[in-house]
Formats: sequence, structure tokens, C-alpha cells
Amino acid sequence: METSSLSEQQNTMLLSDLPDAVLILKNGIIIFANKAALHATEYSWDELIGSRFINYVAGCDRDFVLNNMNKNIALEKVEEYECQLIRKSGAIQTVIIRTAQTKFEGEEVSLFVLFDVSDRQHTEKALHERINHSQSLLRLSKKLELAQTYEEVFVAAREEVRNIIGYRYLWLYLLSEDKKYFKCVVSDGPITKDMKPDESPYTLMISGDQMLEEIAEAKNIVIVKDARTDPRTNKEIVAQLKNRTIVNVPIILFDKHLGALGTGTFGDEEVRVPTGSEEEFLGAVASHLAVVIDRLHLLYERERTEKEKEINRCIQETVNRILQISIEPQDFNKRLLLSLEVLINAPILKFQKKGGIFLFDLNKDVLVLTAAINLPQGVRNMCAFVAPGKCHCGEVVLTKQIKYTGSVDCTHDNIYQGLEPHGHYNVPILHAGKVLGVIVLYLSIDHQRDEFEVKFLLSVADILSGIIQRHQIIEEMVQAKELAEQSNRLKDAFIANISHEIRTPLHGINGMTNIIKDLMSEHISEAEEGYFTGVERSISRITRTMDMILNFSRLQVGDFPVMPKKINISKFLHSLVSEYREIAAKKPLDIYFEHLMGEVFITSDVFCFEQAVIALLDNAVKFTNLGYIKLKLYKNKLGDVLLDIQDSGIGISGEYLKRLFEPYSQEQIGFSRTYEGVGLGLPLAKKFLNLNNMDISVVSEKWVGSTFTIRFDALHTEVIQNNMNEYGCNKAQEETLPPAGLNRAGNKPAILLVEDDATNQSYIGYILQPDYDITVVSSAASALEKLHSQRFLLILMDISLQGGINGLELIRVLKNSALYAKIPIIAVTGHALREDREIILAAGCNEYLAKPFTKFELMEKIAKYKLESHIANTY
Repeated sequence: METSSLSEQQNTMLLSDLPDAVLILKNGIIIFANKAALHATEYSWDELIGSRFINYVAGCDRDFVLNNMNKNIALEKVEEYECQLIRKSGAIQTVIIRTAQTKFEGEEVSLFVLFDVSDRQHTEKALHERINHSQSLLRLSKKLELAQTYEEVFVAAREEVRNIIGYRYLWLYLLSEDKKYFKCVVSDGPITKDMKPDESPYTLMISGDQMLEEIAEAKNIVIVKDARTDPRTNKEIVAQLKNRTIVNVPIILFDKHLGALGTGTFGDEEVRVPTGSEEEFLGAVASHLAVVIDRLHLLYERERTEKEKEINRCIQETVNRILQISIEPQDFNKRLLLSLEVLINAPILKFQKKGGIFLFDLNKDVLVLTAAINLPQGVRNMCAFVAPGKCHCGEVVLTKQIKYTGSVDCTHDNIYQGLEPHGHYNVPILHAGKVLGVIVLYLSIDHQRDEFEVKFLLSVADILSGIIQRHQIIEEMVQAKELAEQSNRLKDAFIANISHEIRTPLHGINGMTNIIKDLMSEHISEAEEGYFTGVERSISRITRTMDMILNFSRLQVGDFPVMPKKINISKFLHSLVSEYREIAAKKPLDIYFEHLMGEVFITSDVFCFEQAVIALLDNAVKFTNLGYIKLKLYKNKLGDVLLDIQDSGIGISGEYLKRLFEPYSQEQIGFSRTYEGVGLGLPLAKKFLNLNNMDISVVSEKWVGSTFTIRFDALHTEVIQNNMNEYGCNKAQEETLPPAGLNRAGNKPAILLVEDDATNQSYIGYILQPDYDITVVSSAASALEKLHSQRFLLILMDISLQGGINGLELIRVLKNSALYAKIPIIAVTGHALREDREIILAAGCNEYLAKPFTKFELMEKIAKYKLESHIANTY
């Protein structure tokens, strides 16, 4: 540009056509500006004209520009230099100024032409940034190729972010598959060790946290310019961590959200928002991380699978060993100790070799240290008993959750001198939601919680739960058995005592009554003799009622032993009918046995079957006043063997038929009752039959009669065909009693009566005195003394005796002696239960007679042995 005067016309042309900004200054004051200058500075004509140019120069360049302006005026030549101008908006604009001295409207002025070079610098800067970013991403890519852990990935990313952007702090979140939580696997904060996603204790629940919810769904970078004021942030956490700017970059691979890379400023760093190019760089870093993190996921998953196989194998081996211990013949506490030893020595566990097992005592509401290995004495003393909620073990009782503690801290209640730093696993032993105990295992101070370990420990706890539960069940069963046995013993003793204590005095009453009757026989009228008969009948009724009540009580509690034997029921029924003819004839009734088969044998308990049939026959006789009673043994069309007991009695109403077998029930009750009884005959009969696999049914019509039918179990029934006439109903076929026996050489046969009840001594002595020489003793010692000095035809033996030896023991002594083994022994006792009879006969008695008995029954038993002695002519 030449320094010459410009005409007004020429000036106007420049203003119109020149694209560069032009300013004219006089003494440093702007007196002219073209349109390009107005646009470049963002000021209006009025704002520029009259103002000083130096006011628009950036402060750092003002001295430099002033020097150049003064220099140009002095030299009067064209100069060019670069400086920064401040636009009205505050933006900095870099320009090259060309300045020269000229005349404008006849005055000396300075001409300034401004060339904007900002775009070129921005381009150069952007190019430089891209080069730096590319080089950084290339370095990152090479580092990530070798990365095998999240920590290595993190360190590589942190280094490049710090170099390029300048943020000092980074963290790496991984998003769970269900997008419910983030896990911080590594950061610049408290985590200094690489963590696998399933190991990190730093879990951030997403739901309910606005910031985390946005990050979890974001496809682009989420920036919080200032965490202190942003409504999305948790202000408590912000205050604690001193967050300022927060930048979260989503890590996404093929639309799969893997997590987020976080960075930003803290504390004195103040707010620092990344530029557009920096955001692009962070996005590129996250893309590089996504590939590696996905690879690490697969790697860890493979490692997890292998580790899971190993832990499953270890679990199986440990469980098998503990199960083996559980069935070994060892004390329960010893089994717990061995199981604990197997557990703490499991190869996959890196625990300290010490621990314990507590069992929960429900009665005392306390944990009891039951098994311990290598626990210091201080622990054993202090933790012998731990209350629920006390310390870690007690806390587990309440929470029912496994507890991990990295080190002994303020939550550890039991502290003692010499306690070394350690951690804990406290594992609840549960069954059906109840705590049976707690396993406590010691950890090294640097041990980290491991989910595989947790799985393993819970599996072992399940096995120990089974062992403990089984032990408790056995203990309860043993206690219940002992209580039941004690109860049975008391019950058996009660029943036996009741039977004995009632029968013995009844027998005495009956005996004394008979003595009185004999003594007064010459003076008793026929009517008065009936009084004595009434006494005998009442005694018989009391005895029968007592037997029914005692037998029914035992059947109700399932304490009635069954001893099956083969029974010829054809012969039994024929004999039974013969016995009842005399009773039936008094009404009068016709009773007979219709036998349509050969010999029938059943396998049954003799007592049960006989008592059931007798009860049915008694019932028929009691409720039939005229007509007949018929017993019929036959086969039906299906081949079942049946026994009918049919009568023409009063029958049973349809309403009562439904309750017929209910205990203590009768069709007639109250003051209008016609028939005696306690309502146990038929219920007892049904229970006796059912106990031996036999069924009973009944068909009845009121005032016509009843038929009770017993169906025998086919598997336990045998029919042998033979002469049917062998079983008739004629009295000629009834068995007759043997003769009463003969006295030897005119002397009375000697009988030894061993009886400790004075009344029964008198009664039996009175019965036998006319025909026998009776020696009475009250104890086993007296009996042995008499046997040593005298010979006896037989011995009448009571079972309950005075002194140290009872009747059973005396019987065994005599039957094992060569001197006395052949002397017949007849038991005469108040022990009248069915098993009493079996026990007494098994001890060696030849005969058994339960009190109360009649004179005829006793004389019949003795006559048998008197006859045998007479025939043999020996003693």
C-alpha cells in the first residue's frame, strides 16, 4: 500500500468493496470503520467512532501494539504485526494488522487493515489435537491388547485420559445383566486391587438414583457440569467425595451396555467441562475399552466355570467325607469335631486353620460352643456361651444370613488380650427356617469375600444341618422312648396291680362265703341258698367287667401283644356249645352248632379269638329269652370261611346298629335299662378280631333276631375234610371229667399251698381239708424248708409272695432242681392278664388258675394229678 492522499470518492469505494476490515485512526482514536470492521469487532458505527483502538486490544498485546503504532508514525512506512483483539462478545480474535500513514479528508491519519487469522489457528490446533488423540488411542490399543485384568485396562485408560484431558481421577463401573446395579471393579479411590464383577463389594443400586438411572440407559456421554448444584446428584455423596464436574462415558459394544468409564474433577480442581474434541476422545477410549472388557468377561466366565467345577468337586468330596463321618459309630460331638476339621482343611479354602461350631440350645436361648479347633483359650472361655444378637455369631442367629467380616472391628463384641487381627465367616446352620447352630471360621486380615467360598460354606452348613437334625430327632426319640417305656411300665404295673388287688379280695370274699354256706348248710333254706348264689354271681360279674375294662384300655393304646397259633376252631366251637347248653336250658333256649365243613384251622391269637366268640355268644344268650341260638361254620360262594352266631332274640334297632361297636354304648341307657353290662363286649370282640385279620359284620331286625358273622382271613385259614359226624351236638360226645382220685393207703395226699393272703389261705384250706393234707406257707423260704422235710402230691403256688423271692422265681428254682422238678405246680394267682398266664406257664407251672375261681375248678385241676399219682403208684 502506498502512502498517498485518498480522495473522498476513493475512500467510499474502499468502504464498499474491500472485504477486509479497515479502520482509520487519528492520534489513536478511530475516526472511520468500514462494514467489514464493524462485523469483525461486533460493534456498531456509533460505538467504534470516537473510541480508542487500544481499548479493543487484548491486555497481553497492548504495550506491543502501542509501540508499533508510535513507531509507524515516526517512520511513515507500512508495518505488519499480529495481535489479539477482543470482540464485543468477549471472544478473542487473532488478527494481522497492516498499518501505514496517510491523509484522510486533508488530515494526517493512520490506516489500519485487519486480516482475521483465527480460523487458521483453530484448524492447526484441531489438527494437532487429532494427531495427539490418535497417537494416544494407538498407545491405548497396544496396551489393551496385553491387558488380562480390569486393573490393567483401567491403568492404561487412566494414563491416556490424564495426558490428553488432564483429569486426575478415573473409575470403572460394570453394569449387571439385569441392569439393576453397577459394580465398581477398580478406581483411584479405596479399591487398589483388581476385582472381578462377582467379587466387588462396591455395588451401586440403580433404581431410585436419578443419576445412575440416566447413566444405565445413556448412549452418549453424561456430563454433570457442577455436581454441587445439579439436581440429578446425591448431595450427601457429593459433599463426602467433593465432586465438581462428573463425566460418565457409556461403554457399549454392539448395542450391549457393559458399563461406564467415569472421570471428572474434585475439590480444588473446580469445574472443568470437556470440549467437543475431548468428548470425542473419551468416547473413542470407551469404545476401545468395550472390546477388551467383553473379552475379559468371557475370560472371567471361563475362569468362573473352571473354578465352579473345581469348587463343586471339592464340595462333593468334602460333603461325602462329612456324610461318611455322620454315619460312623462315633459320639455326636466327635462327629462335629471331625466335620469341622474336614471343612477348615478343604483344599479350595485359604482360611486360617482354626474355627468352631456352635449349637443353639433352644431351652436356654443361647449358642453353645460344641466343637473347636485351634481356638485360643481366651476365645473358648469368652465364647463358651453366646446370646442371640451378641457379637457376630449371635447376630447370625437373628439375621439367618452368612456374615463376612474383613477384620476385628468395633462390631466385634468379644475382645480379649492377645487378640490377633483376623477376619470371620459366620455361617448359619439352618433347618426349616430355624437356626440350629453357627459355624465360625477365621480369615487372614487381607482375605476378600468370595462367592464361591460362600456357596461352599452354605453347602457344608446344609449337611451339618442334616446331621444335627438327625441327632436331635434321635435324642427326642430316645427321650420319648424312655418316657413311653416308663409310662408303659407304670401302666403295666397299674393294670397288674389293679387286677391282682381286685381278684385277690374277691376270691377271699367268695371263699369265705362258701365256707359260711358249708358251715350253715343244715340250717339254710332253699331260698337262703340263693343268697350265696347271688354273691357268686356278683363276684363273677365284677371280675368279668374288670377284665373287659382292662383289656379294652390296653387295646386302645396299642399295648396288646398278639401271639398267633394254629387253632382247631371246629373242636373249640363244639366244646363251647356244649358248655353253654346248661346256661341256655335255663331260659329255655335251644343252642346248637351247625358244622358244614371238615376240620377248620386258623392262625390267630388263642385268647383274642376265644374271647371274641365268647363275647358274641354271651350277648346272644343275654338278649334271647326264647327260641334258639345257632353257630354255623361254612363257606360262602366266594370260598371264604365264615362263622355265623345267630339268635332269635330282641334284635337291634337300625338307629343303634350304627353305634353298635362303639365302646360303652348300649341301646338302653339310664333308669330304663333292662340288661346289665358296661357296653364293652362287642367293641372288644371287634378289636380282638381285627387285631388278627378277621372281620365282623351284623344283620339284625328288631324283635326278630340278630346274626353276627365272622369272616376269616383266607391266608391264615386251612380246611381239612374228614368224617363230619366227628363233630356232633349230642351230649353223649361231650367230654367227661376224670375221677377225683383215690387216697393212698388210707392217708390223705399232701398238698403244699404257697399263699401270702390269709383270707385265701383259709378259703383254699377249707375247700381241700376234707380230702387232702394241706400245708400252708407264706414265703418262698418257708416253701423250700417244707419241701426239704416233706413229700407232696403237688404245689398250689401264688405268684405274689412275701419276702425276697416271688412265686415265679420259686417255680424256676424248683423246676431246675432234680429233687423237685417232677412235682406238679398249679398257679393260683390274681395275675390274670393273658400274658400273665403265658409267663407263668413258661416258668414251669403245669396248670394255671386265675382268682377268683370256684371250688369245682380247683378240685378239677387237682384231681387230674391225684389220678396220675394213683395210677403210677409213685411220688
